[in-house]
Amino acid sequence: MRKSGVAEKYVRVVQDMYERSRTVVRCAVGQTEEFNVEVGLHQGSALSPFLFAIVMDQLSEEVRQESPWTMMFADDIVICSESREQVEENLERWRFALDRRGMKVSRSKTEYMCVNEREGSGTVRLQGEEVKKVQDFKYLGSTVQSNGECGKEVKKRVQAGWNGWRKVSGVLCDQKISARIKGKVYRTVVRAAMLYGLETVSLRKRQESELEVAELKMLRFSLGVTRLDRIRNEYIRGTAHVGRLGDKVREARLRWFGHVQRRDRKGRELADMMERRKVDILCVQETRWKGSKARSIGAGFKLFYYGVDSKRNGVGVVLKEEFGRNVLEVKRVSDRVMNLKLEIEGVMLNVVSGYAPQVGCELEEKERFWSELDEVMESIPTGERVVIGVDFNGHVGEGNRGDEEVMGKFGVKERNLEGQMVVDFAKRMDMAVVNTYFQKREEHRVT
Repeated sequence: MRKSGVAEKYVRVVQDMYERSRTVVRCAVGQTEEFNVEVGLHQGSALSPFLFAIVMDQLSEEVRQESPWTMMFADDIVICSESREQVEENLERWRFALDRRGMKVSRSKTEYMCVNEREGSGTVRLQGEEVKKVQDFKYLGSTVQSNGECGKEVKKRVQAGWNGWRKVSGVLCDQKISARIKGKVYRTVVRAAMLYGLETVSLRKRQESELEVAELKMLRFSLGVTRLDRIRNEYIRGTAHVGRLGDKVREARLRWFGHVQRRDRKGRELADMMERRKVDILCVQETRWKGSKARSIGAGFKLFYYGVDSKRNGVGVVLKEEFGRNVLEVKRVSDRVMNLKLEIEGVMLNVVSGYAPQVGCELEEKERFWSELDEVMESIPTGERVVIGVDFNGHVGEGNRGDEEVMGKFGVKERNLEGQMVVDFAKRMDMAVVNTYFQKREEHRVT
C-alpha cells in the first residue's frame, strides 16, 4: 500500500484490522471454536477486492508486459508470446515473482494453447512439469479456439439466448401482453445475452445466419406464430420491433472500434512526443484521468498518475519502461501533488509532479497546495536527488531581477503573485528555477 502511494494513516488502519484477527467456521452441526487468521484477506469484506488489486498490481509490476502480451483480470492471467520458449520464460518469471511473495501458480488450472501450430513445436513446461495443452479455452466469458474459428463461441451465445428466453418465457408467451412489450423484454434480456462479446468476434455469414435463425425461432414462439402460418420474417421483426441481429452486431462492432481508437489517445500522444524529443522522464499536469494507477501508454513508456475527478486537475509522471522497474515508491498526496522515487545507477532520485491552482482560485486552495508540496519536499531524506516538474501557474517575469534562484532571463510576462510564490519556494528549498535559462519556440512550450 505504501508503494502504491496510500497515505500512512490508512495503512495503519488496515494493519489494525488484520492484527490478531480471529474467526469461526459455521457448519451443519454448529460453529467451530475461534482460531487465528494468519494469511489471506477477510472474506466478505468490502475492502478485500481493493487490497487484492493493490497486491496484484505491485506483485506484477516487474513481470507484466503491456496488452495484448499480458492480460489480467483479478487472479486470471493470460500470457501471449510468439514462441514456446518465450512462453516458458514469461511463465517462469511469473512463478518466481509469485513464489517470492508467498503466492503460487495453480498447476491444475494452468493450460496453454497454440495458434497456427507447426509440427514439432514441442510442449510448454513449468519447473520441468508439462503444462496441459488445450484446443480452446474460456477467458472472461468468451471461448478462444486454436484454429482462429469462433464456432464454439457462436453456439454458446445461442445457448445463452435460449437460457434467457426460458427465464422470461412466462412474459414472452403471454397472449395478454402486447407484441411491443414482448419485443422490449426480448431486446433487454435475450438479445443482450446473445450479443455479449460478439463485437470482438469475426463472424462469417454462416455463423451470423445461425444466430438469426435462433432469434427468429424465439420471436415466433413469443408471438404464437409457426412456419405453417407462412408469415414473412420481416413482418415478425416489425411486429416485435426487433431489428436484424446481424445489423446490431455490426453496430456494436463499430462502437467498439470507436472506443479502441479513442482509448488513451492523450497518453499515446505523450509517448510519441517523448520518443521524438528523446525525453526519458516527464511530469504531466491537468491530466484529468480519474484513479490511482500505473500503466503502459505505448512506445516503451509507463505512466504513473493520480486524479479524483475526470473534469479537473490530476498529476502524473511518465518514464521509460526500463526505469519503471526501478521505482521504489509512489506517493500520491492529492490530485495536485505526487512524488515518484526511483533508483538509477545507485542514485536515489525523487521526481515531484505538481499542478498549482490557477490565478482565479481561492487563497485557501493555493495555501493547501503549497502546504502539500512543502510536506513532500520535507519528507525526502537529505542526500537524495530531487527534480520538480510543476505547473506553478505563475509568471516569474522577463529579464533577470537579481534573484539567484531564477536562472536566466527568458521568463514570461511580468512577475505576478503566483510567480513570487515560486521564487519564495525556491529560496526556502535552496533550489532554482531553471526553465527560464533557455529560450523556447512557441511550439515547444508544452505543459
